[in-house]
Amino acid sequence: MKPEFITGDWQVRVEVYKDYVLKIPKTVSEIMQQIKQSDWTKKFTDKKIKIMANDSLAKHHKSVDIIKRSGVPLSLFADPEWLDKDMIKQKRVLIINDALKNKNYSNIEILKECIDSYVDLWTYGLFDTSWNFTLNNGINKDGNIVFVDVGECSDNIKELQLMLQEQSWKTAYSMRQDIGESLQKSLLAYAKKILTLENLKQVWKSKTNA
Repeated sequence: MKPEFITGDWQVRVEVYKDYVLKIPKTVSEIMQQIKQSDWTKKFTDKKIKIMANDSLAKHHKSVDIIKRSGVPLSLFADPEWLDKDMIKQKRVLIINDALKNKNYSNIEILKECIDSYVDLWTYGLFDTSWNFTLNNGINKDGNIVFVDVGECSDNIKELQLMLQEQSWKTAYSMRQDIGESLQKSLLAYAKKILTLENLKQVWKSKTNA
């Protein structure tokens, strides 16, 4: 069966089918070529780009390992199936960026639910490091917000604490590029209230035995 279309990011090639997606890890050489296509890497040496490619691949594999051992319900990650050769099969969902264009959804409510989903991960002792919820979150068939990128997670609470102190979501691509000014103000206020050190302390690993 042929995919409906093919997309991806630095780390994986994504084949999109009717009800699921298949993620196939890229080689270091493929990742290097992907990195070189970015305008901001034009002046980088091949040595630096190779280091970036290896780091990107290592981060992906480490993230998958964190998810596997965390005990987090896989439904929060669109039900990934771990296949041979590090391939991953996930249920297809409506990506948030596409949902924002759909009049059947309340944009601000969707975005607030995305913020809440970040806190949901904290309860299992992990977090998404990108804050790019318009690209890395989606809505499943049950209407729930899920994460689709399994390669962006960390369990380093000190890293998360620093991100919260710096309010890193403010400068994330999703906040800067994908959200209109009218929504941005409301969402920033909501994020400031929810994504706090106090909330982190209260919920971190609260749903695990650790």
